[in-house]
Amino acid sequence: MDSLVRTILSQNTTDKTSIRAFASLKETFPDWDAVRTADVEDVAESIRVGGLADSKAAWIQTILDTLHAEHGACTLEWLRMKSTDEIKRYLLAFKGVGPKTVSCTLLFALDRADFPVDTHVNRITADLGWVAKNSSREATYEHLNEVLDDDIKYDLHITLVEHGKTCSYCSTRSGSIAAESCPVRALKAARRKGDGVTKVEVKSEEEAWVKEEEEEAWVKEEEEEA
Repeated sequence: MDSLVRTILSQNTTDKTSIRAFASLKETFPDWDAVRTADVEDVAESIRVGGLADSKAAWIQTILDTLHAEHGACTLEWLRMKSTDEIKRYLLAFKGVGPKTVSCTLLFALDRADFPVDTHVNRITADLGWVAKNSSREATYEHLNEVLDDDIKYDLHITLVEHGKTCSYCSTRSGSIAAESCPVRALKAARRKGDGVTKVEVKSEEEAWVKEEEEEAWVKEEEEEA
């Protein structure tokens, strides 16, 4: 439950403010049942620093009310016995819980091999040519979770998120790593020049995933032209 609420609070805000919002929530209320039975205005006030406080407070209380009605307690520990698909279906039914929130809960709280896609991951994987340039986060999530090996999903997610936050080229804000040192930028430039890196042009998200033999044919054609 902590992991799910923490991720909800991280939506549309910075890590710093979401961490403060979660800490304030836990300090204000002794347990999740206290959050459930409190006035929604009090819950919202306790997380106000994180933004969208009124909406997030309502979402959290709805989840807690549902859990209490269905299971008699404000806990998600029973999800450990469910399949990944069952967990996704259950959590996605709640307002305010999207694919990234579910994916983070699966990966960090339930030890399931899943690959969350946030703004940083979506932008970087598009720059790398792994997905179409205009691919939505949901489309990127579906594709990468299908093609990536389970044993690299955790480390790769952490690496891309950290790079996205610290690189001044890949970050939405100024990062500590100079743009000139960004490997993603270098690979993106190489793809544009066709320097030995497969470049795939797509017309839509549905056409974003090119079969291996099509890639090989494209490379062969480029070599012949060269």
